[in-house]
Parts: sequence; C-alpha cells; structure tokens
Amino acid sequence: MLTSYLALAGAIGAAAFFSGRFLLPRVHQRNLSRGRVDAPGGRKTQAAPVPFGGGTVLMAGVAIPLVLGFATALAATLGVVSLPESLAPYADGALSRWFPISALVVASVGLAAMGRVDDSRGLKVGPRLIIQFVLATLVVLSGIRASLFVDSFLLQLIVSVMWLVFATNAMNFIDNMDGLCVGSGLASALGIATLALLDGQVLVMALAISLAGALAAVLSWNRPPARLYLGDEGSQFAGFLLAALGLALSFQPEQSATRGFSFVPFFAPLLLMVIPVADGATVIVSRCRRGIPPWTAGLDHLSHRLARRLSSKTKAVAMLLSIAFWGAAGAVLVVNGSPPHLAAAALLAAVGAAVVIFLSTGPRRSRP
Repeated sequence: MLTSYLALAGAIGAAAFFSGRFLLPRVHQRNLSRGRVDAPGGRKTQAAPVPFGGGTVLMAGVAIPLVLGFATALAATLGVVSLPESLAPYADGALSRWFPISALVVASVGLAAMGRVDDSRGLKVGPRLIIQFVLATLVVLSGIRASLFVDSFLLQLIVSVMWLVFATNAMNFIDNMDGLCVGSGLASALGIATLALLDGQVLVMALAISLAGALAAVLSWNRPPARLYLGDEGSQFAGFLLAALGLALSFQPEQSATRGFSFVPFFAPLLLMVIPVADGATVIVSRCRRGIPPWTAGLDHLSHRLARRLSSKTKAVAMLLSIAFWGAAGAVLVVNGSPPHLAAAALLAAVGAAVVIFLSTGPRRSRP
C-alpha cells in the first residue's frame, strides 16, 4: 500500500512541478509586459523591477493535479477507469469530501485575489483582516478545524480561525528575502505530505504534495537573485493552504486510546511552520512593546536581523531554511512513534533554534 501511495505522490508532485515550470517563463513575460512588477526603491533593494506572478504559478500547480484527481475519482466511481486496489476506496472518499475541499479552494483563491489587489494598488489592514477572518470561518465551518480534545465547538472555531489568520499573515511576513517564503513553504508542504502519507490521508497528501511541487518550481525562479516574486497573492495562498492542511491532519498515532492524551497535535503544526510562526510571534511582540502597529512594514524580521549579523542575506536565508526543514522533519519524528528521546530532541532542537535566532540577532546598538 505504501508503494502505491509513494507512486501517487510522485505523479502528483511531478505534475505540479512541470506545470509550474511550463508556466513560469510565460507568466514572467506577461506580467513584465503589463507592468505587474515590484519596482526598486525604499525598502526594495533589487537592482531592477521584478515581476509578480509566483502566486499564479502556485495556484495552477495545485489546481491541475486537483482537477485531474477528482476527474479520475469520478471516472473510477462510474466504472470508466479502474484504480489499484489500494487506492480504489479513496475515490468515493474524495468525492464525499467535496464540500470542505471546495471551501478550502474558494478561501485560498479568494485570499490570493485579495493579495493580487494589494500587490497592485494596496489595501488597508482593516479590509484585509475582515476578508481573512470571513474566509477562515468558512473553512472551519466546512469541517476543517482542530479538535483540541475538548467537546466545545465554539473553542474549536475560535482557535482554528485564529490559527488560520495568524499563519497566513506570518507567511506573508517572511516574504521579505529571495527564496525565504517559498523555501519555508516547501519545507512545510513536504512535512505535511509525509505525515498524511504515513497516516493514509490520501487527499491531504495529494494537496500538500501538489503545493510542494508548485513551490519547488517557483523556487527555481525565486532564489537569489529572484526573477519572479510571490507577492501577497502567492504568500497568502500558500500560507492559508498550509495552515488549513495542518489542521486537516488527524495525528491519529497520537490519538489512540492506548496512548492517552498528547500535546503532540498542538506542537506539530508549530514545528511544520516553525520559521513563519517564530518570525510572526517575535515581530508582533517586539512591535507591540515599542508601540508600533504589528502590521507596519519594517526591517525587524528575523531574516533582516540575521542578515545584519552575518553580513549576508544569502547566508541568513540558508540558515533559516535549514531550520525550517529541520522543524518539518522534527514534526514527522514526533508524530510517528519514534523513540521518545529522539522525538523530544527534534522538538527541542527546532524550537530552540528559532529562539536562539531571535535572541542572537537582536538589533545592534548604533555607534555614536
């Protein structure tokens, strides 16, 4: 069965990756000719205008395998095609989950559309947050939410919506250096896909691996020096989808009656998105302490602080991405029955690394 899952994951990831690679030069040229670019100036230090469009490629990379997958499931249900015995039961399951998947797609695309508008002419923070909360509530009401081991729908609703909004904005926060947001998203998507595959959650795995394939394609054009930017369109889409897929994971190995209560389902999503979470939390706390609105643009993110310490943006991004991949690997180790000491070490190492970055990269005192 695992072999069938791996083959399916490989096919989906390849479809998303090569779809993205096909679209990249076309989207790049189209946006460049239409003036959908991020021009240098102010905090923008690139040498020349860089087109947006990474979000468009991401959405296409996810949509193509998703449409093909549902078409195949429908054809298998109607008897037009036959699936391997290990995958056949999931055809009916995929079709039965059309409502939460539709809600997730609508919300993710809606946030991407909002981000596209914000990229072109800017949006105030109020309307942005209202749209984010409304779409997050739609997804949670569709059934994608954290159980929290408590029989309280209201608490589940509040925590899940807050997580979706925070994680979405946290991904947007780290889209401040070439390759950082895309690479961090790739680490998260691969971690979610691995957890879903090991737990037999084929639909979650399919969505996560398609996003991973699309992110891998975009990374080839977004790495330093970037030829294409995600923009708010891409960071909002990727952040929301990753946060929702993290909620959709069952963490079944940690919820069995024989093992009792576990904090793992609380910590695993944080590990899966360790860099956005660490950066978002520290920036919000730091700005609130200084009396600055958290949504204000600034150069106080972990990436900026680390780049100043290392005198290199490339080294800063490489270090942060290594922690992102280690955090995702730690989540897989923690959830899937590895020895307790190894799981604890993975958890502490990932969280500790994020804390060390924050403590060691504080702003330098200016010399007189």
